Amino acid sequence: MIAYYWQNFLMMSRQDQVFFILILSILFLLFFVIFLGFTTFYLRIKNHLRFKKFSQLEKVWEPILLDILSEDRSPEDVQAYVNQDSMWQFLSYLSRFIAVVDGDARKQLIDAGSPYIKHVVRKLRSWKIEKKAEVISLMNRLDPEKYDREFQKALNDSSFLVNMVAAKALARKGQTENGEAILDNLDRFHIWSVNLLSSVIAQVGISLAPALRNLMLNRNKPVWQRVIAIETLIKLYDFKSGDYCEDICSEGENREVIAAYLRLMRLIADERHASVMRKLCERDDPVILSNAVRVLTQISTEENETCYKKAMDNPSIWVVINAAWGLKESGKLDILRKYAYSDHPRAGLTRQILTEV
Repeated sequence: MIAYYWQNFLMMSRQDQVFFILILSILFLLFFVIFLGFTTFYLRIKNHLRFKKFSQLEKVWEPILLDILSEDRSPEDVQAYVNQDSMWQFLSYLSRFIAVVDGDARKQLIDAGSPYIKHVVRKLRSWKIEKKAEVISLMNRLDPEKYDREFQKALNDSSFLVNMVAAKALARKGQTENGEAILDNLDRFHIWSVNLLSSVIAQVGISLAPALRNLMLNRNKPVWQRVIAIETLIKLYDFKSGDYCEDICSEGENREVIAAYLRLMRLIADERHASVMRKLCERDDPVILSNAVRVLTQISTEENETCYKKAMDNPSIWVVINAAWGLKESGKLDILRKYAYSDHPRAGLTRQILTEV
């Protein structure tokens, strides 16, 4: 039959063939649009019924949870109103209550959800990526201290999304072991921005500083990991990191590591670091020079005319800007005015920085 229609099609004129194909295309698109319309309508009805169902369940759960909070009922009483199908919605609803209470009330609500959390944890490995991340987020909202082991395992998951949610769940103030687990798995976070990752790690607090300093000093580690450690130490204002100034600023050290360390030194450096900064000013690298001069202007009470002159004469405008701002912020305005009101090539830029608030 197909061969018959095909032969008829070939016997048509060119114009009729084009017209026939156009009609078939229009009919196909029409049926496709109708199919999409019915599918959209079906999914909307399905979601509406589901929403209505769980809204009704929430009206049942709410008075029970309030009774549990007032100690009129035990946490086990809610189990009669939660089944396999509604378990996930119940935990999500329960987490909203837990977020606004603490102490014994929080413990009571956690006890009410414990049987279902255990079931969720057992299925964690078998779920899809988005569901895994959602489960970890839910566990973090409910009882994070209890599930640190699962969070640490999730750091090794193949999904970047799961790694990210697990790291945020682990990074809690004072949980040094969790912070060290994140540092041990830093290779999973190479696509994170430096600022975001260091901000997450810094939430653990100053107790993580020794591990961060060890990572900073370890030249066998990738440069980006050492930079992450330094950026985290910046956010923690770790003054003890200044003890390693000569080690980090040595001749064989990586440029990016030195530049990051000098940003830390802006916050923690003092007069004892001035000699190391002067040595760095002898280098021709504009990145290192600009940061070293910025640190030197803030910590040194001596005149370092050679360092300032090298920075102000540098062809890189960023070196000049850093040097000028450093002199202004440290109150060395006489030196800055000497360049501003002269025939120096950077006099105009220096005058602009002098007048800025």
